[in-house]
Amino acid sequence: MHALSPTAVSTCLIVLEVVGLLGVSLMRVSERSEFAHSIRGVVLLSMLLLGLMIVVSVFIEPRSGLIAGAVLCIMAVVSVVDFGPRAHD
Repeated sequence: MHALSPTAVSTCLIVLEVVGLLGVSLMRVSERSEFAHSIRGVVLLSMLLLGLMIVVSVFIEPRSGLIAGAVLCIMAVVSVVDFGPRAHD
């Protein structure tokens, strides 16, 4: 089971967190562009993969699951909540 070593799990979590956070920020910036649909797909895919990796990390490296869970929560809030100036009208 060399593929599920704690180092590999931590590396996958870090990569998925970075891709997810970049995707969420790009999704917010390009809301009305022609690439919005594909960026939204990348964000949803990274959130799904991050959730699966959190489940795996609970069994392999429990402490890394806490940080990844917090990042997943941040990604969910940022992708759903409208922070624009029109949000308070």
